[in-house]
Amino acid sequence: MRWNAQTFNKFRKDLEKIRGTRRYKTYRLGQEQIKIVEKMGFVVEPYLYLVRTRTFSNVKERHVDLRKLHYLKKNKVHTKIMQLTDEQKLLFKKNGVKFEEFKQKISDKTK
Repeated sequence: MRWNAQTFNKFRKDLEKIRGTRRYKTYRLGQEQIKIVEKMGFVVEPYLYLVRTRTFSNVKERHVDLRKLHYLKKNKVHTKIMQLTDEQKLLFKKNGVKFEEFKQKISDKTK
């Protein structure tokens, strides 16, 4: 998301609507934008990840999540956007699956 004066003001107004509530918004932000949002008093957490699919040998002996990635690659799907748990991140790191942050969840610090 690129910010000029108009888009930043709209973004700031959208965030002010969630201040003091339990709601959250998801955005795709860069590192500089994350710093600005945190200075505004919001919590920024990774929410969605872009996972690159790949094939594996001995698929039947692998974990279910790795099997899903294997068959997605076989069906010519090269990337998948999904939420990941800490266990899945560790599993993917151990097996050489590449993933990166795609969207962040912005919520209020007080709630």
